[in-house]
Amino acid sequence: MYLSDFRPSHDFKATRRLHGGFAGLGDTAVTPLMMAIANAEGFNVSGSIPQRANNPGDLVLGDIGYGTLGSGGITVFPSIDAGWAALANQINLIASGQSTAGYSPTMTIEQVGAIYSGDSTGNWANNVAAYLGVSSSAPFAAVAGGSPSIVAPAGAVPGISPSLPSSPTTMYLLAGGAALVLTIAALA
Repeated sequence: MYLSDFRPSHDFKATRRLHGGFAGLGDTAVTPLMMAIANAEGFNVSGSIPQRANNPGDLVLGDIGYGTLGSGGITVFPSIDAGWAALANQINLIASGQSTAGYSPTMTIEQVGAIYSGDSTGNWANNVAAYLGVSSSAPFAAVAGGSPSIVAPAGAVPGISPSLPSSPTTMYLLAGGAALVLTIAALA
């Protein structure tokens, strides 16, 4: 089942940023949270709307010059890189508290899922959380690598994904619409 047919619109700030120049960014790193969202949105299903629209986040940002698909108006991106960059931007807006779509940086995955997908049953949140190996009550900003002021799951370090092995450490930084992945080798 695709939630895209009844999804509320996402943050229109992302549309302005796309026109601001990062669309087509070829070096956007795909984080585990981005993969979890893409999986929950059906991006991995051959022929799905998110796949045909180059839109792994199934974002509804309006027509940015390439059209929309489905009755929900899923935004079509010019490339998969642009779609991943838009999803990274949306995650950054949510986790940083800069979203204008009703998100708060203190929301859990479940609370974000209710707004993001329009799914009040928790299916979206459960799918995302299961993919990440965390609880749906985990703070969204913490799994996104958010602010140290956000309470992270036990043992997690803000900015470092709690589901990855400690050596080497992979840090996910979301800023300006793109995710940057830094891998730091453990010192012996």
